Amino acid sequence: MSSREGGQKRSTQKVTRIFLRRTLGWAASLLRVRRYASLVCLWAFGWPRAAVADQTPCPHDNEAWVQLVFDGAAWTVTLREAVLRELRVELGRRSLQVCADSTQTATPAPQMRVTLLADDAQRVSVIPANLRAEGGFVGRTVLVGVIPEDARALAISQAVDEALRSDPTRPIEAPSPTQAPAPQPLPIAKPPAPEPHVPNLVLGVALAPALRIAPSFAGATRASVAPGMILRLSLGSSSLGGSLGAAIAPASDLTYGSTVIREVRLPLDLSVRWRVRAGNFEGLFDVGVLAALADYERSVSQLDYRQLELGSRVGLSVGWGRRIMPWLGIWAELLPSSSELKLAPTGNFGHTPQLWLGIALGTEVRWP
Repeated sequence: MSSREGGQKRSTQKVTRIFLRRTLGWAASLLRVRRYASLVCLWAFGWPRAAVADQTPCPHDNEAWVQLVFDGAAWTVTLREAVLRELRVELGRRSLQVCADSTQTATPAPQMRVTLLADDAQRVSVIPANLRAEGGFVGRTVLVGVIPEDARALAISQAVDEALRSDPTRPIEAPSPTQAPAPQPLPIAKPPAPEPHVPNLVLGVALAPALRIAPSFAGATRASVAPGMILRLSLGSSSLGGSLGAAIAPASDLTYGSTVIREVRLPLDLSVRWRVRAGNFEGLFDVGVLAALADYERSVSQLDYRQLELGSRVGLSVGWGRRIMPWLGIWAELLPSSSELKLAPTGNFGHTPQLWLGIALGTEVRWP
């Protein structure tokens, strides 16, 4: 009995093991089916939602819209959906729609194509053009690596909005390279016109005692000497000027043998003056014309003879100083002809002098 009971017990244990093995295999199969089924469900419900964001129908019926192109390998489905969502909000304030599908045809054409280039996860370039179709790079770059993940979509959408606002009227065409304006030549400042040189005019007043001498003349038995005073005004620059002189002298005697003729002579000259200066030393040279009023009278008979004598004058003087200058000068008065002294009824006594020499020592005061 004991051996039979042991055999039945072993058979029962074997059947139990087979049943448990099959049951566990069926359960494992069922679990595998459910796991794949859950994955299939997730794919079936999740993928269309991701595709809806990218394949939203483009606007029709003459609505203004912007075409958005995602380019680069760093884009994720979640970030693309978030960017589209934020950008629709930003552009919706300006009545602009957003379309991310470049295969659909829409009427009218988009106002602008914007390419979002993300070759790495650290930066996104906003290019107001279709990069692959048109080329060029005119836009801005957003460093999204330093921005929290939940704020990256908002930052990118705001950058797109700013790029569109910066050039809202730009035509849809290939961007031309920006040409730098031709450098304009700098205006050459004209040198200031030289101011006309105004010579410093100097006014001088000279006063000196003088001695005038007529050394010889026709019919005279001795020279005539006449003391007096001279007054001279001068005006000129450092080298050239003019002078006006006058002499005041008492009557002098012209002796013709035993006859004496009293002469009163008042000369006046106008001269051109050259000036040469070396330190305080100064030399002056005058040359000009002369006019003298002469009155000849015989003291015994009270007969007189008057005439206007015209001639020339040459003078040379030297001085020392600047504002107040002592000077010494000599001059000569030359008359082209002499006149006969005809004092009726006694007749002719001789001729008037043709040459007068003079010497003076005085002081000149100048201003300024």
